[in-house]
Amino acid sequence: MNQEYGVHDPGMPCDHPALEGADVVVMLAWSDLKTEPRSNRFHYAKRFAKYRPVLFVQADGGNGVEQGPLPQIEIIHAPIPTETDCEAYTRRVSAAIRERGFRRPLLWAWDLRTADALRKIPSPFRVLHMTELYLEPACEFAPPKAMIQRMLQSVDMVVTVGDASARSIRNHGHHLGPIEVAWNGCDFKWWSDHRAGLTRPDRRRVVYQGGVNCRLDFDILELIAREAEADLAIAGRFTPDRMTPEEIEAWSRIKRLPNVDYLGELSDEALRTLLGDSDIGIVPFKPGPMISKSVPLKLNEYLACGLDVVSVPIDLPSGHEGICRIAHDRDEFLKRVRAAIASNSTEAEVEARRQAASSVDYDATHAGLLDRIAAQRATSHDGHRHKRRLLLLVDAASMHVGAVRDHVDGLAESSHHVIEVASCTGSVVPKIDLDAYDGIAVHFSVRLSIRDHMSRKWQKAVQEFPGLKLAFVQDEYDSPDLASRYIDDLGIHGVFTCVPLEDVRKIYRSDRVRSVEFRHNLTGYVSDSFRQLPEFEPVETRDLRFCYRGRTLPYWYGDLGDEKRRIGVDVKAACQ
Repeated sequence: MNQEYGVHDPGMPCDHPALEGADVVVMLAWSDLKTEPRSNRFHYAKRFAKYRPVLFVQADGGNGVEQGPLPQIEIIHAPIPTETDCEAYTRRVSAAIRERGFRRPLLWAWDLRTADALRKIPSPFRVLHMTELYLEPACEFAPPKAMIQRMLQSVDMVVTVGDASARSIRNHGHHLGPIEVAWNGCDFKWWSDHRAGLTRPDRRRVVYQGGVNCRLDFDILELIAREAEADLAIAGRFTPDRMTPEEIEAWSRIKRLPNVDYLGELSDEALRTLLGDSDIGIVPFKPGPMISKSVPLKLNEYLACGLDVVSVPIDLPSGHEGICRIAHDRDEFLKRVRAAIASNSTEAEVEARRQAASSVDYDATHAGLLDRIAAQRATSHDGHRHKRRLLLLVDAASMHVGAVRDHVDGLAESSHHVIEVASCTGSVVPKIDLDAYDGIAVHFSVRLSIRDHMSRKWQKAVQEFPGLKLAFVQDEYDSPDLASRYIDDLGIHGVFTCVPLEDVRKIYRSDRVRSVEFRHNLTGYVSDSFRQLPEFEPVETRDLRFCYRGRTLPYWYGDLGDEKRRIGVDVKAACQ
């Protein structure tokens, strides 16, 4: 891979409302980023790196880390997830996020096997980038539909590479959530640096770039080579898997023709030079329902170089219809190629092709997609359409206290999600399958300000849990540095605090909690049990005018702690 391809200095970090609340972009893929510099995965990673650090997770069975094509991109090698087992993969991704001090990743997935990771790793926004037509009935390499449905239910938005793929998800996947189209495009500025498309003084050249594999219609390719009266250059990797013996023999015949130049797999610069020195780019795939709904990357690379394009029917962006020559059968394909060879492209025609390619430049499509994500986030406070299962960890010895019991019951009864309760203090050992939960919340009855109030085995279990982790904390004047240490060690993502948000950093001063999100809440709320009380006695007939609840606190709480007791004593004395 050429490290210079399409790479520019991202300059100073910038921001976008689509990324609000996210401190890193984590991309979940199956592919090797360093071997696919023309894929949308590469281009999206590069452009996200202008805003946030990027962790590009490759599910290749490895466990290492390497530098990506930009300083802001790290490649994380991870175990290969399966349809039924995503646990090791999820733990690897969660650890990579946590070890770098990140807490709020925007998750961007291509790999359909990672639905469980998407569900368990806390994120302000989750996206599935669907590049294949997996839901089409004619798709021969589709994963199980249940896996696709699970992934669709795990994200806030689906991004597709064309209109046909968006319709497929809506019609065959019955998906009701947001779907946005970000066309497969090209790095227009890079490709268009090499002018092409004007008639050359010598023999015309037709070019095909891409894989030489079972998708190609070798009858079309041989017909062009023998009868188009032009040179034919072919650049791409030969992959005979799933090719028939007849196709392999046809490919051998084509390569032997004197006007055919098979160049193999070229570097990016060599490929750009080849396109710039050619006249006509072809997309000679086998026509069919799958190809007609696909968006080949090569199409816009041809157009960016100014080439005349002949293709079988494919999914075309708006504005491309009058630019490309579409052929519905082999004879028509040869006819279109001959017409392109005979024509003399004008400067205006070349410029129109380049303009068509620039309309799907990755800079523009990525920027537009960020705007649409920001709009979606602004109008939806709960992008997830299914209930979550949360485990609330409490101190069982405190459940007899009315305020504690009311708080726990209020959370369980008022939440849209399913909340289950477990004790975690003292010598209690975890006997619950935490993989069954989407998140864990530590209740304030579990004192993070007391060393090992949560049992050490529960501490280890919470540390290793890959999903969302929350904590309710009260009495925050009590050992805040120790509480900060536990918040960090346990990997807590969000804290519900009683401290006014403008004063939070006065209490939680440690750098260990700098990426934790704090939300203000009260120490308690009016219990629903008050609705069951009989009629209240009128105020004017009551014997007591003041009621106060307080207790004597340990000496280390100082004057303010003692004041809590004295308020009741002094007010009673003043009233007598």
